Amino acid sequence: MKRGTPCVRRLVVGLFVGLLLTGCGGGGTDPESTAGKLAFLVQPTDAGLNATLSPAVQIVIQDASGSTVTTATDPVTFVIGTNPSGGGLSGTTTTNAVGGIASFPDLEIDRSGTGYTLVATSAGLASATSAPFNVVFSFQAVSTGSQYACGVTTAGEAYCWGNGGAGRRGDGTMTDSATPVAVAGSLTFESIGTGFDHTCGVTTDEIAYCWGGGSLGNGTISSSTTPVAVAGGLTFQSVSNGVFHSCGLTTGGEAYCWGSNDFGQFGDGTTNGSNVPVPVAGGLTFKSMSADGGNHTCGITDADITYCWGTNDVGELGNGTTTGSTTPVAVTGGLTFQSISAGNSQTCGLTTVGEAYCWGRNDNGQLGDGTTTSR
Repeated sequence: MKRGTPCVRRLVVGLFVGLLLTGCGGGGTDPESTAGKLAFLVQPTDAGLNATLSPAVQIVIQDASGSTVTTATDPVTFVIGTNPSGGGLSGTTTTNAVGGIASFPDLEIDRSGTGYTLVATSAGLASATSAPFNVVFSFQAVSTGSQYACGVTTAGEAYCWGNGGAGRRGDGTMTDSATPVAVAGSLTFESIGTGFDHTCGVTTDEIAYCWGGGSLGNGTISSSTTPVAVAGGLTFQSVSNGVFHSCGLTTGGEAYCWGSNDFGQFGDGTTNGSNVPVPVAGGLTFKSMSADGGNHTCGITDADITYCWGTNDVGELGNGTTTGSTTPVAVTGGLTFQSISAGNSQTCGLTTVGEAYCWGRNDNGQLGDGTTTSR
């Protein structure tokens, strides 16, 4: 057989070219050093509003075949892709990859919405888009008022929704909203209480703020569509709102009330209203209180004894009479309570052993005793 036939020559040339392409003896390119695209190693999952996306989102840098480029240290940046609610992304949005992997431990989105996506980008690399995820409200407390409601998120932000009349939602408007809107002022709240047309909340620095129509405790009779601080320099642990009055419990356990006092619902011994907080009479210290009733207020002392004051037309003070009182009177029966709620014309309490008792108006069976007899 003759040497150098066309078949043999083609085989030799092919082997030579193949060796050059694979870098054999020729200083070729290491495929692991050639990054081509980004991919999600850990996808974002549903999260609370302004809560960190957890587990931490991770991006991996890959070559064209989908293998991790372990030598890559490229900077990777996140932006919101699909943005159903006009949310903003915060936290560490750009970071360098380590070993080909970029981690984002503190990403947050500031508006709730369904179907958000994140887009990861890096110069010279194909971008990656996440699977859809949702950002939802996560509340630690919710309070319902007259035709509206407010809540405090786990991050301490206040949101209100429903009827916006008199500025009761605190967002700077008097329009209605079928979805939660943020209370203005960028305040951080521990608790919030709704009323008829005004709202009050206690911030994390123990200052009480109110907004809406009257009864705001700031020394004026003017309504406000945004939060205004309650006057007097007091520090509060909680505030509760009635129809036209509010009462707050200071960090020292003293009770103060402001607003309308036509029926003695302040408990200060008078029927004089006030635009600033006035102390409840009697020198009692309370651990909780409720002014949610229309014209009466109740509180539980440190000794678990309940006192009520204000109107008493149907026995809502629970002292065995239907005579109103402008100062605190003890609820009869020798019961000790852990919580109390003053309704429109009735009151209910939970005893320290977990039993529920109610008293006052019962025309619709609201006392839960199987009758419609007020008592």
